[in-house]
Amino acid sequence: MTRERRCGRTSPTAALPARALLALAVGAALLSAPAHPGWADGRGAAESRLRQGGRPLPAALRPGDAAPEAILETLDGDYLRVSQLRGKVVVLDFWATWCGPCMAALPSLKRLAQAHGDRPDRPFALVSVSADTNGARLREFVASHEMGWTQCWDGNSDAQRAYGVRNLPTYFVIDPAGRILYVKAGWGRSTEQELGRQVEKALAEGAAARQAAAARR
Repeated sequence: MTRERRCGRTSPTAALPARALLALAVGAALLSAPAHPGWADGRGAAESRLRQGGRPLPAALRPGDAAPEAILETLDGDYLRVSQLRGKVVVLDFWATWCGPCMAALPSLKRLAQAHGDRPDRPFALVSVSADTNGARLREFVASHEMGWTQCWDGNSDAQRAYGVRNLPTYFVIDPAGRILYVKAGWGRSTEQELGRQVEKALAEGAAARQAAAARR
């Protein structure tokens, strides 16, 4: 069985100063703690970071749940509500530039964006939501890697909290009615095929629903 790779939600370099302060405060008992969240395999990851900013993460979302509302800031300085994407099949991609598995997923996401460009008969949106806190660095990365689909950043982690994201990357496929169809944390050899199948299924179901609605008019 292929193990999927995941990152914790916080940048390893950002986590180090806080850990150093904790070590000074509580002494040698914490010296055995991991240096940073790092990568984890498909059996779980970064569960020690379930709280951020003093607020607990909500329970993990599942297929059938309504997609939570979140206001996303695009790299162009605009704001996008998840609810504005109703009527489209949506893939939310929670990622970060410092996350190795996220980097491994980039070629597949490019293929997904190219294969399912937003068309009137198959409305689709791929929205990447970065956990990076440096907007200028993120813009430079996106431009240099030619990530031409919708790019947002979540430096304050509000969207991650709304969706209960514990690991990066995490993917949500949302149907045109705003219902979650598929949730995937981590990246492995089969993830591209799984994600593609879920998107195709959602697009086909959306087209059938539109045809049925048109026939009833």
